[in-house]
Amino acid sequence: MFDKIKDIVSDITGGSDLGSLDLGGLEKYLEGVSWPISKDDLVVAMKNNGAPDAVVDKVAGLDLGTINSPDDLVTAFKGGIADAGDQASQHAGELTGQVDAATQDLKSDAGAATEDAKKKLLG
Repeated sequence: MFDKIKDIVSDITGGSDLGSLDLGGLEKYLEGVSWPISKDDLVVAMKNNGAPDAVVDKVAGLDLGTINSPDDLVTAFKGGIADAGDQASQHAGELTGQVDAATQDLKSDAGAATEDAKKKLLG
């Protein structure tokens, strides 16, 4: 089960975990959890099981209400990573548009400067 989490994260992030989160060790923080469980109760259980703040914060930040099984948690992690990737792609697209616009402005400015220089030299 928890190897699935590592595989999903590895596939989506190109081999890196979510920041410094050790998802392979997640199962030890879920000991004694009875499913289904609310996200808030899961966060408390994970804290009680000694989960690092980074792991607890990641779970607390997931858009979940009731988690029916560890599979739901895996799906939520996968969705969170995919959403982050989508946001990064959108931001990259916006930056590309800004760079393209700036490049066009520079080309226009360079063209105008060239024409001014020609006029001064020729005439």
